[in-house]
Parts: sequence; structure tokens; C-alpha cells
Amino acid sequence: MGLSSSVFWHQTSFDGASAILEGRKLLYSYSLETFSCLNTKNGSHSTFQAAFPMISFFNLPMMDLESFLVKTTIEKRPLLDKETGNQVFEQHHITTADGKYGGVILGFKHQWGEFLGLSPVWYRDYFSSSLWSLMASIDDCSLRGIENERYQQLVWNNMAYTKNFVGSLNKYNLSEYRFYDEHEWRVVPNLEDLLAHGIQPYLDEKEYQEYKKTHENSSLIPQLGVTFKWDDIEYIFYSNELIINTILSEVMPQKYLQKIQLMSYKQLLEDCIGVKHHRDDFYEML
Repeated sequence: MGLSSSVFWHQTSFDGASAILEGRKLLYSYSLETFSCLNTKNGSHSTFQAAFPMISFFNLPMMDLESFLVKTTIEKRPLLDKETGNQVFEQHHITTADGKYGGVILGFKHQWGEFLGLSPVWYRDYFSSSLWSLMASIDDCSLRGIENERYQQLVWNNMAYTKNFVGSLNKYNLSEYRFYDEHEWRVVPNLEDLLAHGIQPYLDEKEYQEYKKTHENSSLIPQLGVTFKWDDIEYIFYSNELIINTILSEVMPQKYLQKIQLMSYKQLLEDCIGVKHHRDDFYEML
């Protein structure tokens, strides 16, 4: 298994892909992160939530994209216990080729990502003393002020690129999800640019929900984004051929479209990854 890829992958919805391709721009958005760690001083549990502005990518070989192509949800179904006669619930995992975070994956060239300044996420374990030290340092400064600016920048940048090794993926009711397997890379706006545009460097959970309410349930930041050229895209993977063809015919010039490799999630699973050939139960749901 390869550890990285020459492509930076960005997964989004069909509406998201349409806006990105039409404007040739990816907007920053607030991402609500939960940090949990062991307090190394007294052995207590510590949790901190904050939403940072970022654009996320993942850097995996094409052969290892399976987890991003499928969406697995857990459904509890009632079942009668034969011994006790009581009703119990059995967990069923339902898998479809709809994509974990959306129906479209855009593959950008590695050189574009390097120029953009993408950095790998710093995954830290629950028992990490460095994570506890970082969380403790948040209390020492106010990221919304300008006092002790260099210290604030250091703390803010570290937190914005940090993620728990294992945590809860609430979207799919998964309590022990290993985020490390995603090999996430991020780009985060410069703190000075955020402050210059009047954008908060981070939001707490309540502020994050309020932001979404006032922005049509979206966490996007319209004022800030990164641009790309058509030549920067190498791959487009999708879950619905009709929708993606409609989008591409409207926004992408034909001469560039011919240079991009298009492939459906199902085709990628069957022809490139190949791990689903003998999973009849999987294909019944596609």
C-alpha cells in the first residue's frame, strides 16, 4: 500500500463542484473540530471545540480511495430475542457508492498544491502530552486580539492543522473513527488576511452554528478562496454520470475536458481498486 499520492484530492457535493469549476476557485469554510486529550497534570479528560477556516484535501494513492467512494451508514433494526422474548436492536451497515463527503472528487496536481502551501494535518493521540500542552496554551492568549501577536499566530497555526488520531465522525454516527487513515492535508488562510477582512480566526461551537444560520446553513467564507487553472486538474471522479456531464458541459471548455480523466465511483471501484468484485451485497445497493 502506498503512503501518499502525486495528486491532492478534494471531495465535495455536485453543487459544490459546479460552483468550484464555474469560478475556478475553492472557497475557505469553517470546519468544526473537536480535540480530546488526557490532562497530563491531573489525569482528567479535556475537550476543546473550535471551527477553523480551511480547505481540506486528502493525499492517498488512487488504489486506496475506497473509503472515500463509498458511504457507510449504521441502521438499527428491531429484532426479537428468542430467549427472552424482548425486543432488541441489531446494527446493520449499509454501504452505497455515493461518496463519504460528496458525489464528486476533484484531483489536483501535486505542483499546484505545493505552490498553494498545503500542509499535512498533525494527527495527535488522545494520550499525547503535546496536544494537552497546545490546548492549555489556548487559555494563555486571545486569538481575536493583537496582543502578543507572534505567540497567537504560533498557537493558532498549530491548532488549525491539528486533529485527533481517532475521534467521533458524527455525520455517520461513528464513535471510534480513525481520522489518520484519511491522510488529510489543509490550507489555512494567513491570520493577518483574516483579520484584515474582518473574519474571525476561529469560532466556538455556538458561534459556528450561528454563522451557518446566517449563511443559509453554509460554513463557506465567500470573501476568501484559492484559484486554479483548468490545467491544474488531472482527475474528476463522480457518483452520478448524468449530473457531472451536465455540469462539465456548462462550465468546462472541451479542449481541457479532453485532458482530464473522468471516472465514476463504481467504475473506479471495479476497474482500479477491484476489491468489490465478489461483494454481491455491495452491488445490490448501487
